[in-house]
This record gives sequence, C-alpha cells and structure tokens, in this order.
Amino acid sequence: MVKSSIPSPSGWQNIPGILNRLVAGDFDGDGTADLAGLTANGGIYYSTDFVRWQNIPGMLVRLVAGDFDGDGQADLAGLAGNGGVYYSTSFTNWVYATGVLANLAGSSE
Repeated sequence: MVKSSIPSPSGWQNIPGILNRLVAGDFDGDGTADLAGLTANGGIYYSTDFVRWQNIPGMLVRLVAGDFDGDGQADLAGLAGNGGVYYSTSFTNWVYATGVLANLAGSSE
C-alpha cells in the first residue's frame, strides 16, 4: 500500500467566517478580486479586504458575480428559494428582476 500525504499549502491564510458558496469579483474597483458568499441559511456576505465581512440584507440560495450595470465593478445577482431573481449594484439592497429561474449560469450546482 502506498501512503501519500498532501502537504499543507504555504502562503494560505484563513479568512474569518463560514460560508457555503463563494463568488469572486472586483466589488470596489481597486483592480483586485474580492469575495462574496452565502451562509448555510442563505445569508449574504461580502468582503473587500478579506478581514471584515459585510452583511447584505436578504436570503438567497444561489449567487453569481458580474458587472451588470457597466460601471467596471462587479455586482451580485442571485436566486431566492422560490426561484425569484434579484440583483444588487449597491450591496445595500436587492432589485427584483421579473421572472423565475431554477438556476443561474456560473452558480454552483
């Protein structure tokens, strides 16, 4: 039997928080990727410094990032549990986009 071990990654840093799904995008326009994600119960959080996580009110089951308003900064879109489609360009509120979907392109699952 051959025994192998996976070396621990050097240079990796633990980011505070527990999220089930992550998406990356440049949310603050500084040219570097930031993170957003969902908790197990659908809470939505984002971080532009990998230290502090900001909550965005609402509950989603899927999340994607993209520049939806053409300003050069990543925005978020997601699906609610009932299939409702929402997007946010401000990270403070969600706008309902008419329609119902089962999944979003680029979202996990």
